[in-house]
Amino acid sequence: MHTRPLAPAVFILTATALVPSARAEFRPAGLDLQAAAQSTDATPPPAPAPEAVAAPPARRSQFLAKHSEWFSAGASFADDLSGFEEVNAYFSYSHFIEDRVEVIAELSVRSFNQEGNNAQGVNPAIVFRYHWWKSDEEATWTFYTDLGIGLMVSTDDVPEDGSSFNFTPRAGLGFTRALSEDTRLLIGLRWSHISNGRLWGDDDNPGSDAAMLHVGVIWQF
Repeated sequence: MHTRPLAPAVFILTATALVPSARAEFRPAGLDLQAAAQSTDATPPPAPAPEAVAAPPARRSQFLAKHSEWFSAGASFADDLSGFEEVNAYFSYSHFIEDRVEVIAELSVRSFNQEGNNAQGVNPAIVFRYHWWKSDEEATWTFYTDLGIGLMVSTDDVPEDGSSFNFTPRAGLGFTRALSEDTRLLIGLRWSHISNGRLWGDDDNPGSDAAMLHVGVIWQF
């Protein structure tokens, strides 16, 4: 009896089993275009927004620093020990033109108790002040000297038998003390002079020289 060879049957069965995998392996690339298009149309999720960072607060200028600006207000009392007394209130603006050196524009209202008629006056002045010592880098304490001059117009002659227009030179010393980062106390003692500079002759220039104590508060502009 003759038997048919098994080789053709095995070949047919093997080829049939491999057809699906061959289809998958050799599938034309064009058939995947739709899937690729769908994947590229997808919008990526937005990137998380960076956390807001608060800007650091502006640093206040240190007292005595060049170009820093300050206001001051205070009161003064003067006595020449011969019956001439004065009380005044002042307001000023200062600008440091160099470290430790300030130029001050001051306006004061002055009230005089004197023999004869009492008087009140308005006195604009300019003052140069040098802080020659400070206690530490923060200038917690400073000591200063100053020099200035002004013009005063008053409601009556100051002093008595003088004139209602006078020059007001001054020189003094004092100290400042920090109360907070931008507020300071100022206390000073100065020589205060009032006279008309002989504008109306040597015989019409009775002047006044007095020791003046002044106290004020300084704060940053």
